[in-house]
Amino acid sequence: MPITEKQLEGAVILVVFALIVCCSTYYFSSYQNKEYFIRNGDKSAGPMIVEIIGDTAYNGIYFMPEKSTVADVLKTAGNRDIGTPDKTILEMQLSTGKTIEIRSDGHLNIMEMSSTKRLLFDIPINLNKANTNDLILVPGIGKKTAEQIIQFRRVNGDFQRLEDLMKIRGIKEKKFVKLKKYFTITHNQ
Repeated sequence: MPITEKQLEGAVILVVFALIVCCSTYYFSSYQNKEYFIRNGDKSAGPMIVEIIGDTAYNGIYFMPEKSTVADVLKTAGNRDIGTPDKTILEMQLSTGKTIEIRSDGHLNIMEMSSTKRLLFDIPINLNKANTNDLILVPGIGKKTAEQIIQFRRVNGDFQRLEDLMKIRGIKEKKFVKLKKYFTITHNQ
């Protein structure tokens, strides 16, 4: 039985369609498995995460070995010549979650990384300094609970222990266990 012209067209369309599906599957599977280069370091470099912001081309997040100094971070970033009159700041040892701000006059400020970035990198936020907007970022804390935490601080002062969170209405032991990894306690000076 001879193949009709319509059957031939159908077979060609079917083959083309199959090729498109195969090529698409290959392309998208190789695209999803692609490893991306972390521009500002490598997580294997160390557990310390530091940010550079300010009037510089070196802005970004840097993964550094523990006990790195400000000078170490700036050197890793490629900024070898910082014109700050206070050299002691360059020798300051940093801890994870710090931000180095490079001002246009060359001076450096060391401050805490924003709560949003801290939570993104699994760095706990300070329960005694967090504002309502910071607290709302924590999974399991809504606006009402965040406001209760702020009110508790106003009335009772700083939290002395993380377990004091269970004094907030709606935070019992089961919820506390889920929340405690997001917080740290340091006292306001």
